Amino acid sequence: MANKFILAIFISTVLLLPGCAGLVQAVLQPPKVDVDSVNLVGMDLKGLDLNINLKVDNPNSTPVQIDKIKYNFSIGESSLFSGIFDKTVELKAKNITFVTIPIKLNYESAKVAVENYIFKSIKEYKFNAQLTSGILTIPINSTGNIEGKK
Repeated sequence: MANKFILAIFISTVLLLPGCAGLVQAVLQPPKVDVDSVNLVGMDLKGLDLNINLKVDNPNSTPVQIDKIKYNFSIGESSLFSGIFDKTVELKAKNITFVTIPIKLNYESAKVAVENYIFKSIKEYKFNAQLTSGILTIPINSTGNIEGKK
């Protein structure tokens, strides 16, 4: 009898848990993420060390803890860099949080994107990410144009 009860609880949990994630995702508004700035912090013969500074606006009335950020940044259709940032970030309720992601930009992988920018005048960038908070995944899609300093 006890085994049937435990089995029933297990099956209920397995069936209801994905529904809870969907419910939470429907209630939470996704944060708005913009690339605030990109800073050069070093360079060597293989590539550049950059800090990508993200401006993350949490519109929710509760804080959100982000466990992992999986990201891809591209110019036009050419990926410039991608990776996983696996440090915990606390997004305060109804507040803006700045997140710095250190990346290594390999010269070879950046060649096509830079050529598209310089020679074909492709200035549109795309920043796609998945913010993971426990069982919840929040997709982020941010686009914009690269503006030169005047």
